[in-house]
Amino acid sequence: MKYYLTFYPNDNEHRGTTWIGLHMDFERTKKVECEWTIKIESANYSQKCQYVYEKSQGRGRRICKTEEFFDPKMKFIADRKITVKVIGFFKFDASINIVVQQQKCDCRTFLNELWEQNETKDFTIVVGSKEIMVHKCVLFSRSDVFRAMLKPHTKESAENKVVLKEVPFEIVETAVKMMHEYNCDTALSTDDLMSLLQFFDIYNLTQPKAKIELLLIDRICPSTVCRLANHSVLTNSSDLKEKCIEFLAVAFTTKSSLNDFEALDKDFGTAFVKDSFYQILGTE
Repeated sequence: MKYYLTFYPNDNEHRGTTWIGLHMDFERTKKVECEWTIKIESANYSQKCQYVYEKSQGRGRRICKTEEFFDPKMKFIADRKITVKVIGFFKFDASINIVVQQQKCDCRTFLNELWEQNETKDFTIVVGSKEIMVHKCVLFSRSDVFRAMLKPHTKESAENKVVLKEVPFEIVETAVKMMHEYNCDTALSTDDLMSLLQFFDIYNLTQPKAKIELLLIDRICPSTVCRLANHSVLTNSSDLKEKCIEFLAVAFTTKSSLNDFEALDKDFGTAFVKDSFYQILGTE
């Protein structure tokens, strides 16, 4: 999908008027719903726009008469230039097949090969009625939580086994493979990514946690931002938290609807208000 602004100080179809439009160019989706706000701060001008594009085309709004646009008193042009700010969202038609972003581990490494050596696996992770065989040395080297668990005289060390509760088997299996940097392509839902992020935070696995955090940042949208904001607090994910704050600031500016806003974490809401207030003071 491509998009760009169109600007006509003297529109051909409407002579004597000035228009600003948003042109959408797409092929792989049936329609795109756009909600955006146009601002020209020097002239104290702001206008909210909303349109559903069912084909590639441009849609615009009349700003003013052309004579008003060039009138110095109107201040559309300040210091010999015009600054147009556009803030908004694109919403894709849910009926299309969207390719789920895939988590791809890096190229084949020693840990990849080690994962495939089943005969050398010496530790068991029990999840419900299922078991995952792993290498104790990998757990020991990648996580200080597992390292403490595997010290001599601990129950886990003596039994070469740990039981994990309240974590889906598929999440633990994917997490263990990522710890081994196993070369795999895994299509993960947003809920799966959130579960993985929590797992990596609990067991202090910083490298895979950072990868999952980046994937969740790409999933921020009006329907997920509040849940992800809450999860950023739960998992101590500062980058995800910062991006959620930025997204919410835009959403408030454009008065966009958000899912689950009433469930937004109190601590996150306080941080958001403080951050927004600081930015306002900084621009005065």
